[in-house]
Amino acid sequence: MTQASSPLGSYRPLLLLVEDEPLLRELATEALESLVDLQVVAVSTADAALSYLEQTGARIDILFTDVRMPGRLDGEALAQLVSQRWPHIPVILTSGDRLTVPRGAGRTRFMPKPWHIDDMANCVNEALGQSRVA
Repeated sequence: MTQASSPLGSYRPLLLLVEDEPLLRELATEALESLVDLQVVAVSTADAALSYLEQTGARIDILFTDVRMPGRLDGEALAQLVSQRWPHIPVILTSGDRLTVPRGAGRTRFMPKPWHIDDMANCVNEALGQSRVA
């Protein structure tokens, strides 16, 4: 995927979305692209997300990942790796299970499922605002 520009030529942040449920992945992608001025790359596993990060040199601005999913890594392990290897990338973990973000998890925040589209967009905007200040 190439970095696209808005009509004014300004940079649009890139969000990496990790969700194994196809319907939720599609819904979140469409909602975020329409409510937040950003691009979304969506993958179905944390393993695919890590591969994408390694191949692109971590050229993403924010990671939004479900916790429970199939594969070698789950979302929590992915969040820890991202916090260690790419500490500039804010991470939003989401799950239907209660979860507390461990201390030292860097710029990781938690959003419980089921999420409302507006709350998800607000959380992403807040995280992006935080990432621009740091």
